[in-house]
Amino acid sequence: IPPRRVWDLCSNRVIPFAWLCGEKKFDNSFRPNRYFTPVSHSWVSPEERTLVTSTINNGQWDIPMPNDVSLENLREQMLQLSGRYLWLDVLCLRQECEGDDQKEDLRLEEWKMDIPTIGSIYHSAQAVIVFFNGVGRKFRATGLEDER
Repeated sequence: IPPRRVWDLCSNRVIPFAWLCGEKKFDNSFRPNRYFTPVSHSWVSPEERTLVTSTINNGQWDIPMPNDVSLENLREQMLQLSGRYLWLDVLCLRQECEGDDQKEDLRLEEWKMDIPTIGSIYHSAQAVIVFFNGVGRKFRATGLEDER
């Protein structure tokens, strides 16, 4: 099952996945890496992250990012590592919208399809970019015993 959205690193915005391949129907042979590279990351504690508003997702939801990582630095890293398109949950899945009931209702409705899709995105991929210490952070061999 393909995702709803991907991050176009060249235009630096989140776009509907359908823009990459039209209305093509996918079967069990769907392979994400043909179209985009998935990114997996550990979540950092709430004290270590900031909610960022960005034009990348047209400001539709705040993006939880580690305090010491900017979206622009992350984008530069990803342009060096992968192709043009990425799937990163905090950008491609609508996040919580506290205080905006309409946006929160939309998120809950989208998540009925989007959350079950996550497994197939990672399972079907030939390669996944992984951040063990939080998205965009360099690897450190500390904190790995944390439940997150």
